[in-house]
Amino acid sequence: METTQKRNPSLELGPKQAAYWLGVSVRTMEDWRARGEGPPYYKVGGAIRYSIAELEAWFEGRRVIPERPYGPKMLTGRNCRRIAKTLGPSSQSRNTDA
Repeated sequence: METTQKRNPSLELGPKQAAYWLGVSVRTMEDWRARGEGPPYYKVGGAIRYSIAELEAWFEGRRVIPERPYGPKMLTGRNCRRIAKTLGPSSQSRNTDA
């Protein structure tokens, strides 16, 4: 005996709601569909529908883990000199060995 899953419309979003959920514009969603990118969707009778579970899975697949450890960005070159000037001589290291 074969079991089938029942469709639950409350777990589906239209393009506008899906775009809002992802934090992108409706136009971005349209562009993704035209290029064959973006989250998977269903098209039935011209209506576009997105499964919330599939949106979540697609979103999680875009996670990027930075290569650099978290913390302040290292300052180098001109930016370092500019910031040192604004802090003044009191912020520069002093020789306490003398």
